[in-house]
Amino acid sequence: MREVSEEVGLAITLGIPLPSIRYAVKPGCKEVHYWAAAVDDLPALPDGKEVDVALWCSPSKARDLLSNPSDLEPLEALVAAYEGSRLSTWPLLIIRHAKAKPRSSWTRAEGERPLAATGKRQALYLQRLLMAWHPGRIYTSDWLRCISTISPYAQATKPKVKVVQWLTEADHKRHPAKVTAVVEKMLARSSATAMCTHRPVLPTVLKALAGHMPSAMRQSLPFLDPHLSPARSSLRTFLWTSPAQLWPWSSTSPTKTDKSSLNKPGLMRQRRQFPERGTRTHSSPPVTWLQPPYGDKP
Repeated sequence: MREVSEEVGLAITLGIPLPSIRYAVKPGCKEVHYWAAAVDDLPALPDGKEVDVALWCSPSKARDLLSNPSDLEPLEALVAAYEGSRLSTWPLLIIRHAKAKPRSSWTRAEGERPLAATGKRQALYLQRLLMAWHPGRIYTSDWLRCISTISPYAQATKPKVKVVQWLTEADHKRHPAKVTAVVEKMLARSSATAMCTHRPVLPTVLKALAGHMPSAMRQSLPFLDPHLSPARSSLRTFLWTSPAQLWPWSSTSPTKTDKSSLNKPGLMRQRRQFPERGTRTHSSPPVTWLQPPYGDKP
């Protein structure tokens, strides 16, 4: 995302992952990961250093322009996803709050326990990560450590933040069905959304999501160890169809009837989808669920 912004002047929103490529460099082997990405209809502005010219073109012309044969694989995957209606996705991000001060050293109310210094750094890293998917609505536990985790992103982008008491550890323990209801509400909106909650709440969240998945996708969920590290989230890419069901983007696409109803409530103005260079196709906004690469240290 940084390179696209710096080299061609475009702010992008990530969609589905595309095949990665590898090639030899002097230190060893370099691996490049590609994603479908969406941009508004703004002109590209090449930096004149890394990029001389930016061009939106058809997939067939893009094939002719690519000089590296290995670059064809992510391009072909993008075209196949578009033709299979698998680009019409939206992000759903489930986040565990950043690292908080130890319970053993905290004598006040549990809901007031703040982030540790490491947790504050993690919250800043999380802000940059969420910018890749731009969730416009966030559901969060009303305990301080959750609110502090999403605050950097919320202050930077001004999404709609809904503070939900049922997402706290204490209220979840008494009323787990309320958490399930929150997940169902998030899914019903069919728009870019994030949830920030606590470790003990995550199994209930995953169970609610599993109820909307085909069996193959359910088996990929981490039920044996559903407890993400602090400030981490878990990544899958879904299609949301009617009747309510989540589909993995890489699996067989839904039936023709299902595809015709994809994202109808959430259609937005046309956006270009591209792997990194210019293939111009169109789709509605992207979806996800993620595993960031950052840890406890900067």
